[in-house]
Amino acid sequence: MNRQIRRLGIFMLVLYLAVFAKLNQVQVFESTKYETDPLNSRRAQREYDRERGKILSVDGTVLAESLPAGKEGGQFRRKRVYPQGDLFGQITGYLSFRFGTSGMERSYNDELTGQTFRQQAEGFNPFSISQSQVGDVYVSVTREAQQTARQALASNPSGRVEGSVVALDPRNGEILAFWSNPSYDPNLISGAEPSQEERNAALLNLAPGKPLLAKQYQELYPPGSTFKVVTASTGLDTGRVTNDQPVYPVRTSYTPPQTRNPISNFGGSACGGTLPGILEVSCN
Repeated sequence: MNRQIRRLGIFMLVLYLAVFAKLNQVQVFESTKYETDPLNSRRAQREYDRERGKILSVDGTVLAESLPAGKEGGQFRRKRVYPQGDLFGQITGYLSFRFGTSGMERSYNDELTGQTFRQQAEGFNPFSISQSQVGDVYVSVTREAQQTARQALASNPSGRVEGSVVALDPRNGEILAFWSNPSYDPNLISGAEPSQEERNAALLNLAPGKPLLAKQYQELYPPGSTFKVVTASTGLDTGRVTNDQPVYPVRTSYTPPQTRNPISNFGGSACGGTLPGILEVSCN
């Protein structure tokens, strides 16, 4: 009888040790794995409902902010809204319960949620008068410049409205305008209702022109036209080219010396003239 009790005790001890080992494996060694698992809806809910700072333009325009969700928010206390709609959609990105984050919402997530080392340190400061450690993020793009870029691209004489506009301040490299057409309204996929988010995201993915794709940096283009600025500036610096001379003949293509392969203009169009004119239409 004592031998049987001893065997049972040893067996129960082994079971307890096995449970203890598994518990430590899950809670300690594999905690990050389960925390970051895409199927972890609790983490997604916590991230979506976390207090979050604003995204603003340098002129003070609110681009993204968290507001009380009210009764329509269901299980969520807050909702992320984008007052400027598609005007800054490619810049702010979105905060979605179903699809996570993109754009600045992803790149500056730690700053917006107050998780940087500096913000965490300030949170332990007993003399700090701030009750919230979340941070606001400012962008150098202004609302007026962004609207101008959108209007200029839409009024292109060639009628080709798909594309992007990036304007930089040459003094410091600040981005003044950052527009991609077609754009999208982040409010469509930043609601608290997952099924509605999925429907809207599916429609945006099927829309012509790929509105969810920021063409300024998420597409690949041949660098030829951008290099024309380099060759043109070299010609001006050396004095071999001016704004008035030479006047290049109007052609549809050009065959460089020591080659038989012509370089054609886009779509076989004809162009020529002085340097300002051919740069304006990107004449090859």
